[in-house]
Amino acid sequence: MGESFDDPFDTSTRALKGYRRGVRLLRPNLSGKRALDVGCGLGAGSWLLSTLGAHVTGVDVSEDAIEWARRTYGPEAAHAGKHIEFWTVDLLAQDGGGLGGFDVLTVVDVLEHFAPHEAEELLVRLRRLLRPGGQMFLHVPVTANTLDWLLVVKNGLLGKRLRGQALDHHGDPTHEVRYSVRSLAGLLKRTGWATQKLELRAYSPRLRRLERAAGSGQWSLVDYMQQQMVTDWDSVMTSET
Repeated sequence: MGESFDDPFDTSTRALKGYRRGVRLLRPNLSGKRALDVGCGLGAGSWLLSTLGAHVTGVDVSEDAIEWARRTYGPEAAHAGKHIEFWTVDLLAQDGGGLGGFDVLTVVDVLEHFAPHEAEELLVRLRRLLRPGGQMFLHVPVTANTLDWLLVVKNGLLGKRLRGQALDHHGDPTHEVRYSVRSLAGLLKRTGWATQKLELRAYSPRLRRLERAAGSGQWSLVDYMQQQMVTDWDSVMTSET
């Protein structure tokens, strides 16, 4: 999200790849909808959602990030008639009830930064913030597979990985969990989320057979092999209750 410092209003940056996929999968259900951007960071993704007519609330635990987002996007939003606000909120320490209910949740590059029990608790709490009929867009990098190990070696990070210092093949030390397709599908099911749309990719090509397996929970040897080359999980989820 550091690309936001260079041009905060450029919505074509690599860092917003997940948000752009979310916009595509959620359309046309954004205009006029109340959206919660979970872990919004510097707010560039929240800004993108607001340009499409959503009434956006961006939340993050970082007071510095929220202050920067307010200072950067608040005046422009007011001038352009867009609806956007930012709040410092720890959704694991607070129940989020004061935020109200939302039609759309966006959780982009967030889940992997939480320990397993915290990620599970977060997903349970997010269901309480979703209005009936609402949707959650979830983008998670898939890194518990063979491809990720190959990229770790390619990027010269094998030593750090073996010492537990680099869970991300880019060298990002802030990731707590490496998800596989199967482990993420299981986590979502346990926490009461149902898959409405799912895209699994090996870089650009979609793996449609694997998408069906993740939805049904029935895994074959071919599905296991395809899991080894997945790079991204992008889904639209609904609450099962």
